[in-house]
Amino acid sequence: MYAVSKRSCFEHKRKKKYLYQEIYQTLKNDIESGKLNPGDKLDNENELKDRFNISRDTLRKALAKLEAEGYIKRKNL
Repeated sequence: MYAVSKRSCFEHKRKKKYLYQEIYQTLKNDIESGKLNPGDKLDNENELKDRFNISRDTLRKALAKLEAEGYIKRKNL
């Protein structure tokens, strides 16, 4: 039988950094540093996923977060 210790498990919970967050941060840093400027086009999804060696789903999560925060806009061609 197990019992909860006096030490709350939430006190020592490490923040897990997911891969999409790292990609998000990398692209965000590129934008904020001026490496990418307003109006610049990002590489297409296939090029980005190959560049970062990640799945399309992971890339889309990172791009969705950037879009939600106003860093990028999706343009349908």
